[in-house]
Amino acid sequence: MVFFYYIVLFAIAAVSSVDSVTPTNQLLEKQILSVLNKWREGGVQTNLFPLPPLNLININPIDSYYDQRGIKITFSIGDMKLRGLDNFTVEYLKVTQSLDDIRISVKVFVPDLTISSDRYNLKGRAYFLYPLEGFGKMSAMFRNVDASLSVNFANVGDVGIKIDDFILNFSAGSVDVDLENSTWPINHVLNKEGVEIIKNFHEDIVNIVQDYAVPYVNDYLAKVTPREFLKIATNIGENSYVINNNIK
Repeated sequence: MVFFYYIVLFAIAAVSSVDSVTPTNQLLEKQILSVLNKWREGGVQTNLFPLPPLNLININPIDSYYDQRGIKITFSIGDMKLRGLDNFTVEYLKVTQSLDDIRISVKVFVPDLTISSDRYNLKGRAYFLYPLEGFGKMSAMFRNVDASLSVNFANVGDVGIKIDDFILNFSAGSVDVDLENSTWPINHVLNKEGVEIIKNFHEDIVNIVQDYAVPYVNDYLAKVTPREFLKIATNIGENSYVINNNIK
């Protein structure tokens, strides 16, 4: 979920780079790329808001369940750490605009994303026969991650801006999972079926990101008129700078 929330921040940084003299789409795209290139190096200070570092992201604990493919489990995972997002590359970027709208479409690729935690716990059953349990440390590596986001920012009566269309898609080429002290066939199934399992959670993850990130962004944008927004955001790419470099 956190990964895709940060993808939304890409779009925020993008729309924030609008020039006050009705810039061309090419100029907007150049401004966006300037900010994103700096974001790979560490946290970035812009003249609107800071962008947090991407090399290490803390994720809150979760409690959930899974009931598909012959496996039924409840599980909890403690505080997690996400690494690797700073290695993203922008594969596609397009800006389109009209008098009342700006649409940002971006596709990013991340070679490896790793999530780890010092504590997980699960209980359940596989194929109605085998009891399942596990506890201890966990790690999961997602390889060849593609994420695409298309966001439309609309003028609201010349008194604010809001996101009125939000499309998110993502996929992973493979998943490698290691759950310490887990019974058979948990690790086997997760490694074999991980990509399909992620697809099963696709809609849930998109809804979580949309329900959290879109209201947050709209709350900020509602306080700024389009004219003010354009004036504040002029040349955000040139005016942004790295405030704390990633430690490799």
